[in-house]
Amino acid sequence: MIGVQAENSAPLVDNKIIDSPNTIASAIRIGNPASSKLAKEAISVTGGKFMKVSDTEIINAQSILAKEEGLFCEPASAASLAGFLKYAENENDFQGKKVTFILTGNGLKDPDVAKKYLSSKIIKTSSKINDITEAIQNGKSKSFLSRFF
Repeated sequence: MIGVQAENSAPLVDNKIIDSPNTIASAIRIGNPASSKLAKEAISVTGGKFMKVSDTEIINAQSILAKEEGLFCEPASAASLAGFLKYAENENDFQGKKVTFILTGNGLKDPDVAKKYLSSKIIKTSSKINDITEAIQNGKSKSFLSRFF
């Protein structure tokens, strides 16, 4: 298990309370997590670790998820992919391994970050399933994540 925090809001990584946490990922902008004991225990039991990612890495991951996987999540959720990508730079053998990214927050929860930082063109379509399917298929390339597995 890898717990990912924003670099300017990483009390579990730094092992100290952060008085003024600062990150674009508002849902993880927490300087003193209420469940820090449970999080530390989960990392210990699984032999995992905590790591930090920058706001730039979070925005990049949010963009990848939207463009390549068709998943529009909030920045805090994109932090999990940002952590994986950073981890994969050094530890890149994921063949035969199961990796799960927890994306709990929809991008509509925090759309201002996406509007400000992501440059993707918004595709408008009707709510009819055939129109949505066509829009997805026309814009879909091979999965970005498939290169790791």
